[in-house]
Amino acid sequence: MHWDPESPGRMSPLEHALVSWLPRRRWFAGGGRDPHRVEIVSAAELTTDCAARGALVIVEVSYPDGDTELYQLPLGQRTVLPSDIGSAAIMAAADGVVYDATVDSGLMGSLLAMIGGAETSGSIGFCPEPGAWITGCEPIPGRPLAVEQSNTSVVFGDRAILKLFRRLAPGVNPELELHRAITGARVPRLLGAIEGTLRGAPITLGVLHEFAAGSRDGWLLATEAVRNLVSGVDDGSAFVADVELLGAAVADVHVALADRLGTSTMDAEVLADVLSDRLDRAIVAAPALARQADRIRAVYRAPGAAGEKVLTQRVHGDLHLGQVLRADDGWLLTDFEGEPAAEDRLAVHSPLRDVAGMLRSFDYAASQVGDAWSRYQLERWLSRVREAFGAGYGRESGVDLARARSVLTAYELDKAVYEVAYETRNRPSWAGIPLRAVAAILGG
Repeated sequence: MHWDPESPGRMSPLEHALVSWLPRRRWFAGGGRDPHRVEIVSAAELTTDCAARGALVIVEVSYPDGDTELYQLPLGQRTVLPSDIGSAAIMAAADGVVYDATVDSGLMGSLLAMIGGAETSGSIGFCPEPGAWITGCEPIPGRPLAVEQSNTSVVFGDRAILKLFRRLAPGVNPELELHRAITGARVPRLLGAIEGTLRGAPITLGVLHEFAAGSRDGWLLATEAVRNLVSGVDDGSAFVADVELLGAAVADVHVALADRLGTSTMDAEVLADVLSDRLDRAIVAAPALARQADRIRAVYRAPGAAGEKVLTQRVHGDLHLGQVLRADDGWLLTDFEGEPAAEDRLAVHSPLRDVAGMLRSFDYAASQVGDAWSRYQLERWLSRVREAFGAGYGRESGVDLARARSVLTAYELDKAVYEVAYETRNRPSWAGIPLRAVAAILGG
């Protein structure tokens, strides 16, 4: 088998091939570094009736500086690859071609059936949630979503979606942990998971959710509303009304997380120190922020100066319009495992961090048009959107956002500072959007 671990110190032909194949993947998180070694550390064979063999393979990638990372590779092997999946080939050998199995509808269907059948393979368990319809299900062909992201999602008809985590870390993934904690809240229903142990620690390889067929993500809806407003199709009121429901959905998730995982408090001075440390890191990437550093820190210190305590709990952690879906029966929050580091996702924060993330996302949506008259219209619309979101959030959570203004402003400024650094590194032409927000929050 090409994916069996080799003897320590030797790289197999497949491991050699992966050294050059991995850095070309969108989800590879090497930061531009080239690995010098790839080692297969685990392989869970898939049960399949199709013409392919498959396995969920975990590899350890090593860099010249001594750093290492773990990745999951769903791999398949066929004697000959069908033409429609030929581009997924990793290497050819005498007994067949090894390829990325996420494009193989048959192997993905077998993976779904293994979850439904509560199977095990090596140290990996395929686990249906109690009462889920997938229990005992037959294979359903799967297709990968044609979107660029840090993980790989596979859709099974219009019924289920499996997120396969690419970069792995020891411990239960927050996507699985939080969904299990808040069953019944405004999130897609959890159907199952792929989890096990690696080197004595728990590890999560994938989560299976109900697929919200026909839903649209919040970013598409918001930017569509912006275009319609500017072109005179409508006055944007429909989206404003829907945003109030979105605020209530976010609050519903926060209340569920607090009820089931608990809350704590943090001194506002501690929050100021955390945000100031993040500012220092942002200035390295975006030196333009240094000119406003003292004023930014003053905003961070304001809650502490007023003697405030900050309520903390588990939150989403990376909430924006692209992480919410408008389904037929309302809004759903998705992707509780995203770009921030896993240790940050596992930490407790104020729920206002999520609120601030959504407010900043509204600003990005409203910044897609540039002429002066459109900006005037959109500023008025944005004010209505923010007010509606806050009203829905406050009604469902019982939190008075007006009374929490200084903490919310600190989080919103922190988010804008992060965005300045991100855009400066990755999309310099977009940096003006968060820079304007920083100036506006600071009062000019």
